[in-house]
Amino acid sequence: MRFRLLPFILLFSVSAFAEYRAYLLKISKKPPTVETPAGALGETAPPAAEAAPSREVISNLDPDQYRGYYPVKDDEVITYTETWMCPGRTSHFKETCPPPQRNPASAPADGTLLPTSSEPATSP
Repeated sequence: MRFRLLPFILLFSVSAFAEYRAYLLKISKKPPTVETPAGALGETAPPAAEAAPSREVISNLDPDQYRGYYPVKDDEVITYTETWMCPGRTSHFKETCPPPQRNPASAPADGTLLPTSSEPATSP
């Protein structure tokens, strides 16, 4: 009897939900490499290269998966700058959810956690 009930319990479970990870990807040109001959002393450094144009993409694919699915040139590098969780599913060409709004003024620059309360801890 209990094995017949199990499919119905799983089917009508309200705790089941879906979520996926979203990435903000930065696609830019690889910086040029400069080779100097061995033993070359006293040479001046080459002039700084101009900043190559880059583009940002919101995707549910990580950098390695994105390169395998979309055409990316060999001289381009993909890095992710931000990641967050999105509720729901990605079926039927649903748009990836936007990044959550964050208040950068409330987070310290050194990455430490803020205290949750201003009251000092009391011991019993």
